[in-house]
Amino acid sequence: MSQTLTVITQQREQLKDVIEPNFGLLDVLVSSSALTNRQRQDVESVKALYRKNDQILDFLTTEDQCQKFLRALEKTGQHHVVNFIERRGESGVSLNCLFSSF
Repeated sequence: MSQTLTVITQQREQLKDVIEPNFGLLDVLVSSSALTNRQRQDVESVKALYRKNDQILDFLTTEDQCQKFLRALEKTGQHHVVNFIERRGESGVSLNCLFSSF
């Protein structure tokens, strides 16, 4: 398993509580081919935010998709999530530590 995919898989429970899928993330993921239109519709059909995020994370199965996911997070202003994913793989930074600085 690739490094980014490994981090996303290991930190899934924390990630699904902080990703914001409703303000452009799905658009960017589809336009970058990280998700298909059908997958987008599946995510949009779910009401609970954490379940939407859970579904998005389920669809990330390759390193390429994970890299596109990181870029989509950046494009939608979710830099704190990108920092968590990237730093977690290198230095063991916790998500709580990143959010405490806001």
